[in-house]
Amino acid sequence: MKKNLRKYISAAVSVAVFLCVMLFWLCVHPEWLNYHEQNQLFLFSWSYFVERLSLPGGLADWMGEFLVQFYYVPALGAAVLGLLAFVLQRTGRRQSRFCSRSGGRGNTIMRSSRHTTCPISQ
Repeated sequence: MKKNLRKYISAAVSVAVFLCVMLFWLCVHPEWLNYHEQNQLFLFSWSYFVERLSLPGGLADWMGEFLVQFYYVPALGAAVLGLLAFVLQRTGRRQSRFCSRSGGRGNTIMRSSRHTTCPISQ
């Protein structure tokens, strides 16, 4: 029972993070999304993708530009940022849970490397 309650509380916190971030960008500062989007150019072409990949950090730039194109419509931009915050919160929660289960030792595959402690426990 207690385990199920924790799972539902964790899901509720994740949904609350999504809603708070989305409402912030949608209601408080929607003009910042439009301002940021006006300086971006994203093209749906293979040559543009290959050109971006040829640069250091190009895949991250390409993915960022892909997401920023949705800022043109404030509701979509707010939803994208809310979804990113949701994914980040869920990933952090799972990492935290993994580190607490392993006693702060981190992943067993990495025990042979010099980074043997969980980054959250440091």
